[in-house]
Amino acid sequence: MSETVLHVNMLGGFSVLYGDKPLALVRRSVSKSVQMLQILWNAMGEGVPRGQMLEMLYRWDEELDRGNSLVVMASRLRKKLVEIGLPDDNYIEVSGGVYRWGGSLSVEVDVCRFREAAQAALTQKDSREGLDDLMAACGLYRGEFLPMLSSEEWVVRESLRCQQLYFSCLRAACTLLEEQYELETMLELCTAAAEIYPCEEEWQLRRIKCLMSLGRTKEAVEVHRAASEAIYETLGVRPSQEMVECIRSMGRQMETPTVMVLPDILENLREDGKTGGAYCCSYPGFVDSYRICRRIIERTGQSVYLMLCTLTDPRGEPVASEERLSAASEALGEAIRSTLRRGDVYCRYNASGYLIMLQSINRENCTLVEERLDQRFQGDSRSRGIRVQFHVASVAEMDSEGPDLHFGGGGKIWGI
Repeated sequence: MSETVLHVNMLGGFSVLYGDKPLALVRRSVSKSVQMLQILWNAMGEGVPRGQMLEMLYRWDEELDRGNSLVVMASRLRKKLVEIGLPDDNYIEVSGGVYRWGGSLSVEVDVCRFREAAQAALTQKDSREGLDDLMAACGLYRGEFLPMLSSEEWVVRESLRCQQLYFSCLRAACTLLEEQYELETMLELCTAAAEIYPCEEEWQLRRIKCLMSLGRTKEAVEVHRAASEAIYETLGVRPSQEMVECIRSMGRQMETPTVMVLPDILENLREDGKTGGAYCCSYPGFVDSYRICRRIIERTGQSVYLMLCTLTDPRGEPVASEERLSAASEALGEAIRSTLRRGDVYCRYNASGYLIMLQSINRENCTLVEERLDQRFQGDSRSRGIRVQFHVASVAEMDSEGPDLHFGGGGKIWGI
């Protein structure tokens, strides 16, 4: 009969399996006692000095008798591990002032396997065997180290260490794959990295360049759009100059007759399916739409209005709860899409607001739009205790060389 192994997974989450049986301690994965186990598992084979263990667990608990608390915790953990299903053994050993994971049970820790594989691969990265090892190491990295404990200093340090190892393996593997023109494999690696770190431009750019080299320009455009939107909504910053140049490069590639013909281009431009309601785009896409619209109305005289919808509490103050704000923002977005016409364009401007461009409309009808939007939003359960403030301005009157437009509290609203 094969030996039952304890599997500890700390990359991308936290789980512990004894054979195929989950251990109940994972339900308390942020407690001090479980953190002690995580520290020991992360240091398999090395151990953790007592002073370092105290610093990692009780850094801010100055009034606590930290030394006694550590001894008591270790004693209780030894008993608890047996109670939840592990064989009777001394799993927490203390020798010479160093805490170690002990006992005779076989243990596999994913983060230890990853570190060992990554460090070994990076020492022989210039061979075909080295490439295979680099790719294997990348495959072991399933996400950030203990993301539920990202506020703990020791976790931040280990997470950064693992991330840097992962990125080093990725870069080395991509260099070799690019030299051998194995772009499909390179694309798989970069796509996996972009899913873990959607706001890391390096892997998004490598994905886009792989897709362009493979002639899959439509997919490259979609990846660029999604990445730019994720970066803006998560970090509140515009894509870098390199990302901007990348979309220009895609445009030049699409202009090359040997790459695509007109029917292919039209297929790329066409929306997928028959979508109803207003058109949702990223903020950079909204800026382009606005600037094009400004040029068109100079010739046609078309009436176009910008509407800013901002979520507040009943007193007009910012919504304090991020969770409630996120749910209400999603509800407002759905209300905008379902209430407005297909020719109207909107985007999420920030965490608490949306920008809308209303075409072929007058000021009086803007008021009707506000009423319909507010009614639809307030009918959603996610809007409870949250209000929408509306600010409206005519695009024709928004001359960038003229005075800034101000609303309500006197702050500048339009900066497009």
